[in-house]
Amino acid sequence: MSPLILLVDDETNIRKMVGALLQAEGFETAEASNGTAALAAVLEAAPDAVLLDLMMPPGPDGLTTLEQLKRRAPDVPVIMMSGKANLADAVRATKLGAFQFLEKPLTPEGVLVAIRGALELARTLQQNRRLHEALGHSDPLVGTSRAMDELRALIARVAPTESRVLITGESGTGKELVASAIHRQSSRVAKPFVTVNSAAIPRDLVESEMFGHERGAFTGASERRLGRFELADEGTLFLDEVGDLGPEAQAKLLRVLETGVIERLGGEKPIQVNVRVIAATNKDLTKASPQGHFREDLLFRLNVLPIHIVPLRERPEDIPPLLRHFATRQGARLGRPVSLDAGALQLLAAYPWPGNVRELANIVERLAILAAGPGISADDVARVLPRDGAGGGGGPPGVAWTDVALADALDQFERTLIARALSATQGNVAEAARRLWARAAPQRGGMTRPPRPAAHPRRAGRASHPARPMHESGTAPTQVSGMRAGLLLFGLLAPAAAVAQDTAIVIHPESAGVHLVPPDLPKLVAEEAIRFYNAVATTHLVGRTRLPHGNEWRGNVAIRNGPALIGGRIQGSLLVINGDAILDPGAEVTGTVLVVGGTISGATGAAGGEVREYREPLSYRVMGDSLAYAPDLRRRLRYFSPQYAFGTADTRSALTLSTGGTFNRVEGLPIVFGPVFDWRLQGATRLRLDALGVFRTAGDLTHTRGDLGYLIRTELRTGESRPISVGFRAFDIVAPVEDWGLRSAEVGWAAFLIQRDFRDYYVSKGIAGGVTAHIEAPLTLSVELRRERETSVLAQDPWTVFRNDQAWRSNPPVDDGHYTTVAVGLALDTRNDADNPTSGWYLRGTLERSASRDVAPQAGVPASVRDPIPTDGSYRFLRAWLDFRRYTRVSPGGRLNLRLLAGGWAGGDALPLQRRLSVGGPDPLPGYAFRQGRCDADITDPAFAGSRVAACDRVLMVQAEYRGHISLHWTYNPSRDEGEGRPLESLIRLEGPDLVVFGDAGQGWLVGSGPGRLPAGKLPTLASWLADLGMGVDWGGFGVYAAKAVTVGEPMRFVLRLNHRF
Repeated sequence: MSPLILLVDDETNIRKMVGALLQAEGFETAEASNGTAALAAVLEAAPDAVLLDLMMPPGPDGLTTLEQLKRRAPDVPVIMMSGKANLADAVRATKLGAFQFLEKPLTPEGVLVAIRGALELARTLQQNRRLHEALGHSDPLVGTSRAMDELRALIARVAPTESRVLITGESGTGKELVASAIHRQSSRVAKPFVTVNSAAIPRDLVESEMFGHERGAFTGASERRLGRFELADEGTLFLDEVGDLGPEAQAKLLRVLETGVIERLGGEKPIQVNVRVIAATNKDLTKASPQGHFREDLLFRLNVLPIHIVPLRERPEDIPPLLRHFATRQGARLGRPVSLDAGALQLLAAYPWPGNVRELANIVERLAILAAGPGISADDVARVLPRDGAGGGGGPPGVAWTDVALADALDQFERTLIARALSATQGNVAEAARRLWARAAPQRGGMTRPPRPAAHPRRAGRASHPARPMHESGTAPTQVSGMRAGLLLFGLLAPAAAVAQDTAIVIHPESAGVHLVPPDLPKLVAEEAIRFYNAVATTHLVGRTRLPHGNEWRGNVAIRNGPALIGGRIQGSLLVINGDAILDPGAEVTGTVLVVGGTISGATGAAGGEVREYREPLSYRVMGDSLAYAPDLRRRLRYFSPQYAFGTADTRSALTLSTGGTFNRVEGLPIVFGPVFDWRLQGATRLRLDALGVFRTAGDLTHTRGDLGYLIRTELRTGESRPISVGFRAFDIVAPVEDWGLRSAEVGWAAFLIQRDFRDYYVSKGIAGGVTAHIEAPLTLSVELRRERETSVLAQDPWTVFRNDQAWRSNPPVDDGHYTTVAVGLALDTRNDADNPTSGWYLRGTLERSASRDVAPQAGVPASVRDPIPTDGSYRFLRAWLDFRRYTRVSPGGRLNLRLLAGGWAGGDALPLQRRLSVGGPDPLPGYAFRQGRCDADITDPAFAGSRVAACDRVLMVQAEYRGHISLHWTYNPSRDEGEGRPLESLIRLEGPDLVVFGDAGQGWLVGSGPGRLPAGKLPTLASWLADLGMGVDWGGFGVYAAKAVTVGEPMRFVLRLNHRF
C-alpha cells in the first residue's frame, strides 16, 4: 500500500506540482487548501504524513493548524514549508512538533528526503510502541462491549484535562491500564508515569516513599532519595489502592494536593511539584468516609473525575478478544503459536472470572505453558479452571450461595459438554453432535437437541417437543410435519415469488426439514474478522499489499481489499478481507491465516496456526480506523440461489438451483439446476466439475431449441502463487449479442419490471477448451478454442409487472452457422476494491479469430452496411475488444474515474451480426435513446423491423466522471434492542451518497469504402461524435442520473442504475 501524503497549501499550483512529484515516486496524495480543510482531511483520510504551508490566508495559519493537528493526530509527522519564514517561526514549529521545516522554492530532492525521513520516523515510533505493548509496558484496552466503548470514550474526554481522576473497580479489572491510557492520551505523555502501590508500602515508610528523604534523615538513610512526587514532576502519579493509606499519610497527601508543595523527610526547604494525580481503589470510599476510614476532604480532592470499570463477568462479550490477546502475547513470549479451539473458548467464556482480567491473563499463561502443543482444548481448560468457579450456579470462592434457575444451570452444563465435544472432534460439528446424540444444524453452525426419550412406557404416546437450536429461546411448536411441509412448499415456489431474494435451501441429511438461510458470510466469522481488525494491536493495510522475501512484519496484520502477496515472515496472525492471500514458497505466518471474501493459495503449510478461507465477502463500513459489519442492501437484489452443500476440506459438493441468467424476452427467467463438485487431488491441484441444466421458463420457442439447455464445465487448477488452470465446457445456452453496457442484473430488472430489454440474443451450442495462467497476482492470460453453432431465436412474451399488455421489441436474426474461434484474453486488475474502487488500473482485452464453413448470412443486410460474406467455406474474421479504466483519488472525498472502450472489426471478412456493436443509452451514453448510434439506417428488411439491430463494425467510447463523497451512514435492524444496539448487528447498510458529475463521448461506425463508411485506418471526426453531460446521486450502488445530449436536440433523460457506472 502506498503512503498517503496530505498537501496543505492555499496555492493550487504548489499542490499540483508537489502532488505530481510524489505520485511519480509512488505516493498517493490528498489535498487541502486551508487549515480547516486539513483538519477534516486528517480525520477522514488518515494520511501517513502532512506537508503544511506556513502562510494560508484567510483562516488559521500553518502554526495554528500544526498545533491542532498534533492534538488530534499526534503520530502523524508534519513537514512545514514557507517562503517567508524566519528563524522564530522555524523554532516555534519545531517546538510544536514539526518534523522538518522546508524553505520555498522547494526542490524535488528536499521534498522527497523529508517525506521519506518522516515516514521512517513514524514507522519506528509505531514499532517501538508495539514493542512496549508486547513487553507489557502499555497494554491496549481490549474489548468490544458497550461498557468498554463507553470507557474508551470517557478516557478520551478526561485525558486532555489536568483534573484529578479516581478509578474504581474490582481487583484485576485493569485500573492501572486505564490510568496509563489517560496518561498516554494527555499532554504529559512525554513525561514520567510513576506508579505507587499504596497497600504495599509499610506505614512507617509511606512519607519517605511519597516525598523522599535527605541523607541522615533516619537510621539507614545513607543518601538522598527522591520521592515519587518528585520523580513524577511534570508527569502523572498513579496512586493504586489509595483506600489503604493510613490516616497520617492521608493528611499529608491532602496537603500536597492543596498546595502542590512537598518536603523531603529531614529536609528544610519546600519543593514545588507539578503532578497530575490519578488514584484507584477497589473499595467504596463513599461508605468508608462516613465510617472514619477515609478522609472526606481527601475524597473530594481525588474524586474530581470518577471512572468506574465494570467487572468482567458483566461484559462476557469481551472474554473472547481478551483470550486471543493474551494467547498472542504468550505465543510471542514462548516463541511458538498459542491458540484456543472452539471448545476451549466456549468453556472459558462460561467461567465467571472472579479475579477479572488479571485472573484471565494468568489462566491463559498457565494454559500456554502446560499445553502439549500449540492448540489449547476444552480438556486442557477443564484441568486448569477452578472447579468452584465454572458452572451456571457457581461463583467465586467465598461468595455465599445465590439463587440460580435450574434451566440456566442445565444450559451452562450443556454448553460445557458441547465445548469439550467440539475440542475432541477438532471442531467437527456433525461428529460432536453424533457423540452427544444431537443433530447438527449446519445453517447456524450449531446443534439441536433430540427429543427426550420416554421415561416410562405409559408416557410413550405423549407428543414430544421437536428439536430446536440450543441457543434459541422461546417455546418450539409441537407440530413439526406441517411446518416442514410449508417450508418445503416455499422452497419449491420461491423462485417465482422471491426472485430478488438471496436464499439458500439446506436440507438436513437426518431429517426432512428444510431451512431457509442467506448464503452470506456466517455472522460468527464476520464478528471475528471485525474484532480482529479493530484490535488495538492490529496493523491495518488497504489495497494490494506485498511482503517481499527476507522482510518481516511483527504483530497481527489485517489487509482489506487485497490481494496480499506474502513472501516474507509475519510474526503474528494475518487477516485478509475481500481479497486473496497468496503465500509464496518461503513465506511464514506464525499465527492464524484467515481470508474472508477471497481464496488462499500457495504454501498454506507456512502458517503456524489454523488456516481458514471463506469466499463470501464481508460487507462493512469504515468508521475512522475501525470497521463495522453491515450487510449491503444490494446483496438483497441478487439472484435466487438455493443450494444443498456437503463435503470435507478436500472435497466439496453442492446441489444448486438458481436463476443463473438474466430475465429476458427470449427465455423468461432461466433456472439453472444440477450438481457441482470440487476435489483436491494432490497438494495445490484441484478439479472442479459443474453439470448444470438450464430450464427456460418462457417455453419452447422454435424447432432449433427447446425448453432445456445445459452447461457442463470442468477445470483442473494447479500451482501455488502463479496457478494455471485447464478447462473444458459443453453448452447449450442463450447468449447476449452485446454484454458490455448495463450489468446483467440491471437488464433483467428493467425487462421484468417495465418490459424494456436492452440486449439481443442468439442460441449458442457447442464445446470449448482453454488454458488460463495467472502470471502475477493482478495479471492473467487466457487462451480458448471454441466450436459452436450459433442460431437465431425469436422473442417470446414473458409476463412483466408493468406494460404487460404491450408487445416486446423483436429479437433480430443473426448469421447462423458453425463457428470455430480462437480467443486470447489479457486482464490486469490493480484496483483496491473491485466493487467500489478508489484507486488502481483495470484492463481487459480480447482478440478473437473466427471461421465458419457453413455460415448462412442474412440476406436483408445490404452491401452499404457490410461487404458480402463468402459462403464457400472460406469465411474468416478478426475481432478485438479493449476496456481500459483508471481510478484515482484526487482528494479525501473525491475520485476521478476514466474509461476507454474500443473494439470491433480488426481484419478479415465482415463481422457477423452477432458480433456487431452500437452506442447509445442508457449505457454508455445515458443522454441518448437506446442504440442511438447503431449503423442500421440502410437495413430495411422486414426481418429486422422494430429491432434496432446493432450493426456497427467498430465503436470508440470515452467516459469520465468525478465522484464527491458525502459522509453519511444509516443502518437498520428492526429486531435490535435499542439499549444494546451496536453497529455489528446492522441488517441493512446505506452509506453516504456520491455526487457524480460525468461526461461521455463516442461513436460507432462502419468500416469500408462507400458512403457512410470509413477506411480501416481512420477514426470518425470529433464533430460526428455523440456526447452527453450529466450528474446524479449514487448511494451505495443505487444511482439516479440525469443526462443531456450535447450534439443533437435530445430531451433530458433520467436513468436508474443498480451499480456504479463503471
